[in-house]
Amino acid sequence: MYARALRIKTKRASFLKPRCLHHLWYLDLSDSRIESLPEDISILYHLQTLNLSYYQSLKRLPKGMKYMTTLHHLYTHGRYELKRMPAGLRHLTSLQTLTCFVAGAGSGCSKVGELGRLNDLGGQLELRELENVTEADAYAANLGNKKKLARLILRWTDGNKVAQNSDKEVLEGLKPHDGLKVLSIYSYNGNTSPTWLNKLQAIVELKLFDCKKLQKLPEVWQLPALKVLHLYKLPSFETWVETGCRSAFPALRVMALHDLEMFQQWEANEATVEEHVIFPRLETLSIRNCKSLAALPKASDIEPPFGGVETECRSAFPALRELVLLDLRTLDRWEAGKGTAEEELTFHWLEVLRIQRCPKLTILPEAPKLSVLKVSGISQQILSLQAASKYIASLSSLTLIVDNEEIGFVVDQNLSELVHGKEKWDRKSPPTRMQLYSYNLLFSHSSALVLWTCFAQLVDLNIWDCDGLVYWPEKEFQPLVSLRNLDVRICKNLTGRTREASEQSAPPEQSGLLPCLESLRIYWCASLVEVPNLPPSLKTLDIQDCNNLESIVFGQQEDTPSLIQGSSSEARASVLKLSLSSSANHSFLPCLESLMIQSCGGLAEVANLPPSIKTLDIFYCGNLRSLSGQLDALQTFTLFECSELKSLESCLGRVPSLEVLDLYYCSSLQSLPNGPQAYSSLRSLFIKSCPGIKLLPPSLQQRLDHLDEKRLDTRYEGWEYAIRRRLSCLK
Repeated sequence: MYARALRIKTKRASFLKPRCLHHLWYLDLSDSRIESLPEDISILYHLQTLNLSYYQSLKRLPKGMKYMTTLHHLYTHGRYELKRMPAGLRHLTSLQTLTCFVAGAGSGCSKVGELGRLNDLGGQLELRELENVTEADAYAANLGNKKKLARLILRWTDGNKVAQNSDKEVLEGLKPHDGLKVLSIYSYNGNTSPTWLNKLQAIVELKLFDCKKLQKLPEVWQLPALKVLHLYKLPSFETWVETGCRSAFPALRVMALHDLEMFQQWEANEATVEEHVIFPRLETLSIRNCKSLAALPKASDIEPPFGGVETECRSAFPALRELVLLDLRTLDRWEAGKGTAEEELTFHWLEVLRIQRCPKLTILPEAPKLSVLKVSGISQQILSLQAASKYIASLSSLTLIVDNEEIGFVVDQNLSELVHGKEKWDRKSPPTRMQLYSYNLLFSHSSALVLWTCFAQLVDLNIWDCDGLVYWPEKEFQPLVSLRNLDVRICKNLTGRTREASEQSAPPEQSGLLPCLESLRIYWCASLVEVPNLPPSLKTLDIQDCNNLESIVFGQQEDTPSLIQGSSSEARASVLKLSLSSSANHSFLPCLESLMIQSCGGLAEVANLPPSIKTLDIFYCGNLRSLSGQLDALQTFTLFECSELKSLESCLGRVPSLEVLDLYYCSSLQSLPNGPQAYSSLRSLFIKSCPGIKLLPPSLQQRLDHLDEKRLDTRYEGWEYAIRRRLSCLK
């Protein structure tokens, strides 16, 4: 029996022994890490497929590769260390796949012209380092005869450097067949596009990257099959559509225009044109960092049933579903032309709208089906308030981001408009997900309280970097009866206390706040001194990097009267007083299953851990001295770098359900629980660098031979440990 197929990932070329593999048909070395293949790999005369894709550090191919005439598929894409192809590749006339060809400089390597005889090439072909290609070689490659090619990638190394040959003539010579589906051009240094570009009648996807001198395109807007168009980093590009074109890009679905510094108008003469450009099928549009663009294209009157629109409206994008506008400093209108800034524009099918750092954009269009909205950036507070008023009835996700410099900027008029419009929101479906980044307005202005009543259906809420949040916002949270997940991060002034508790000596009464909350995360809140009152529905609590937090005291389950039966009146009064003081501020959490505490350097105590906890993880709490509770349901416990904690007996108890116990770098830890049922379910035990634990408790020692996974310091195993245990028993 001989191996016909082999797939390996190796770092050593010596691992390959071609003389032992001469029956191979298929060899896959993708994602390996050697600089070159053995030269005698060329004796694999039966090899049909060689996969070298994403081959890390590969710099050269075997010189004798021209003799591998049975090779059908050669995959070399995904690695930019390869600088040349071996000479004589024209002899590989059976090649059907060559994913990447590197046009090297100098002698001893194949030129692009050697591809001229390989007319069976299909699928993807990438040509790299085209600055080394001459016009004659480009024409000799004869790409037009390779009818099976579907995807062509043409890449110059750097659009900034002066090429030895004319990029324009080389690109003209690399004309593909008219049936090409996908074309990508990188770092082309010419100022005009090839004349054959608008003849690709079957092209579906066109991408142009880093073509710094390119000023305009040929009539690609008339290509009947084009569905995806990406233009990135074309700083000289100004416009593309000639005046008088009624319907541009008839099949286009996705368009991205990024870093087009000079792009400022959609038509050559927008002032005189009567028939306006529209994109009848465009569904996704992303425009980023186009510094000169002042408006979207001129809209047209859309009559039903065009694009599925049921009522008459005005739009340049009647089928648009997702729109991203980012870093457009001069954009101030939703359509081109004078006198149109205040006219109503409709995006009938728009579902996702993201507007970031568009400071001059102050009005919003109609979008009756909008479900995801993200507004952020300098001077966007008015726009975000308007957006909340206009779209909140249809939103499922709302993200509002305002720069810190706008914290004190309050817009009373806009808040009043939102309050007056609340009645119509109550009759529709409000959002289920909201993200607030540096958005202090909803916490700092009294008129904003009524807005929170519109968020009764919120399920997920993120509050990040809101420095105006000082007290736990009980009044704001009161309407959030559906909230399940709350994430609070980088609110540096948040104390965790309520305003009422700070102003009164007596603790506030329980209010049934957030009755459906299941998950709470509090990260990087430097002023947090108290964990807020939490609802009994909570299942997951995660607190990280809150260094001013000194204690976490969970409430205890209410005791029955029998607990104090027979005690003196003074003792009963003392117990009742203790019960009130411990439960008034901290509710009992009967559903809490997961607790993680990490990097809380000031934390000294965690008390009354709920018995329902199944997973407990505590990391980097170097001041933690006390950990108490009765964790009979605990299944996984991890303790990492808690150098002051001495004992776990007050919290772990009998631990009959404990399956995983990990203890790392707890230098003061001395004792672990012991008992007849302790560790009876344990299957994994890690103990590292806990020198205070001299001996393992007998119940744990008995489980060592039955564990599935075990990693212990040597002090707990071997004959020396056995002697220490024996001496301990004799004492």
